[in-house]
Amino acid sequence: MTIYDTDNMGQQKITIAGADTGSSMIVLSGFFLAIAVLLIGKLKKSKKERSLT
Repeated sequence: MTIYDTDNMGQQKITIAGADTGSSMIVLSGFFLAIAVLLIGKLKKSKKERSLT
């Protein structure tokens, strides 16, 4: 929850309730990127092994 209180608003305060999704998005994008890198690496490795036999 964020509360904005400045001198030019007089006695009023503005309260904003909500969740910050920025950090969650960064974590999720890193997680999906790591999975993608692992899957691509395994696919390339399996293709290389197939071509050797």
